[in-house]
Order: sequence, then structure tokens, then C-alpha cells
Amino acid sequence: MGNKMWTLGILTGAIALATALSGVACKKGSSSHHDSDVRRGPLLPQGIPLKDLNGQTVSLDSFAGKALIINFWASWCGPCKEEMPDLQRLYDRWKEQGLVVIGISVDASLEDAKGFVEEHQFSYPIFWDGDDGPAARALGGIVALPTTFLYDRQGLRVRRIIGPQSLKEFEAMVQPLIESHRVERQ
Repeated sequence: MGNKMWTLGILTGAIALATALSGVACKKGSSSHHDSDVRRGPLLPQGIPLKDLNGQTVSLDSFAGKALIINFWASWCGPCKEEMPDLQRLYDRWKEQGLVVIGISVDASLEDAKGFVEEHQFSYPIFWDGDDGPAARALGGIVALPTTFLYDRQGLRVRRIIGPQSLKEFEAMVQPLIESHRVERQ
């Protein structure tokens, strides 16, 4: 009886561990987090330097007045790899209406990020922040990947999402941001 209980305990623990490790996001730390935060604000931090994949620095301020999706990812993160083609489709569909998708790699090396982007031929703006770089710190830190922030055209954070999203889910979040701007312009 004792061996059966011990075996059952080990099996239960192994299942719990496997379940925790197969979560929807690649963990970066042990901090707790909310999967989605839909409160409005805070404002998009100003003066954040972003290094593009050619080593040139651009300020996040250069995207002012646009609806923004800022997506933190890494080339080693499986859910990130699955999500990025949908971000490309989203960018292709909405860029003429004022949406900018920004990818920010937290890969340890610029070369890892650059190689991944070149291999997959993503055309939306992609930058490299390294592990816990200035962009990640300015936006409150990244505890799991992918982490995505949505900002409206006024620079107010609309949402923070931890974990991958489908194209359909992204469309549902972006469409109101684009349509609210159409109403304001009329």
C-alpha cells in the first residue's frame, strides 16, 4: 500500500510539473502576473531608445500618434514563433490605417534576433532590447513571453497581454482603436 501511495504521489507531482511547464507563455522570471490587463493608462513612456537590427537607435517617440502593438519576443520562445506570423498579417492589413506593430527581441544576442527575423522575413519594425533592456524596464518589466502592449493614438495603454494571441483576438483588439480614429476625424 505504501509503494502505491508513493508512486501515486510521484505521478501526481510529475503531472503538475508538466502542466506548469507547458503553459501558454515562455517564463522569464518567477514574478506573478495577470494574463491580461485592460485598464487604460499609463501613458507610453517617452525617450525610450530602441536599437534596430542594424544597430541604429530609434526613439519610441517616433511612433507617436499611431495605434501601437508592442510585442516582446525571443527566437527561442515557441509561442512567440507561432504568434509572429499573425502579427505580420495584422501589420499588413492595418498599417495604412495607422497601426504600427513593433517587435522587440529580448534575445541575449542581436545576432540571434537578426538571424530569426531574416529567416522569416518579417517586415514590421523589429528592435533588439536584450535581456531586461531599457524598453522592457520602461514598460514595467517582462516576466513571460510573448508580452504585448496595445497603445491608442493618444499614447494611452489600452491593454497588456501575457501569452500568445491569435490573429482573430488581435483583430478584435485593434479594430476599435482604428475605428475610433475614423470617428474622431469625421
